[in-house]
Amino acid sequence: MTLVDDQMGIRHIVVPDLHDTAGIFSTEARRESLVATYGPPIPETAPETADRLAEASVLAVCIHGASNDTRACRILSAQIRANGVEVSTAIHPESDEGPAHREPWDAFAQRCRRAVHMPPSGKAALPTPPCTGPEKDWGLRSSPIPQGLGLTDPAKAERMLDLIRELWPHRVAAWISLLQDHALAINPIENVYAGQHLRDRNADLLVNIL
Repeated sequence: MTLVDDQMGIRHIVVPDLHDTAGIFSTEARRESLVATYGPPIPETAPETADRLAEASVLAVCIHGASNDTRACRILSAQIRANGVEVSTAIHPESDEGPAHREPWDAFAQRCRRAVHMPPSGKAALPTPPCTGPEKDWGLRSSPIPQGLGLTDPAKAERMLDLIRELWPHRVAAWISLLQDHALAINPIENVYAGQHLRDRNADLLVNIL
C-alpha cells in the first residue's frame, strides 16, 4: 500500500478489518470506499506500523476506519502516539443514501435467504451492516463479531444462529466458535494486531522469569 500524504503533509492510513464472520458477511461497505481512496492496509501489526512511521519521520497521521472499526482505530492511535507522532482518527459512517440497516429481523432474514440463492459472485452473501445507535458503545468491548450485526441482544444472536443453521450449515461450527469468543470478550485477530500474540507474550514472560 502507498500511504497517502495530503497537502498538509498528513499521512492517511486505513486500519485493517479485525472482525470475522465465518465468511458469511463481507466487510462493511464503507471500508471499500476508504480503501479505494487511501489504499489497503499493510499486513503488519499496529506496533510495526507505528515504528515504520517513526523511522520515516512522519509527523502527523490521520487514521481512517468504517463504523465497526472503533477498536482498531484506538489500538493504532495509541501505538503511533506513543512514538510522539500527532494522530487524529476519522470514523466514517454509512451515508444516508445507503441501505436501511435498522430493518426488522424478518426483513433481514429474507434478504439473507434471497442472497444465498443468488448465483455465486465470489463474495460473501451480505455486507456487514454499519454500527448504528447505542451499539457504537460496543467499540469498548473486544469481540471478533462486528458490532453492526447487533448481537449484543441474546435473542437476536440466537435467531442469527438459527438462520446460519438454515442457510449456511457448513459454517455453523465456525460461527459458534465466534460466539464463544464474543461471550468471553476475546478477539484473537485484535490481539495479534495489537502485538499481543503468543510470540510477544512469551518474550514478556521470559523477561519476568529471568
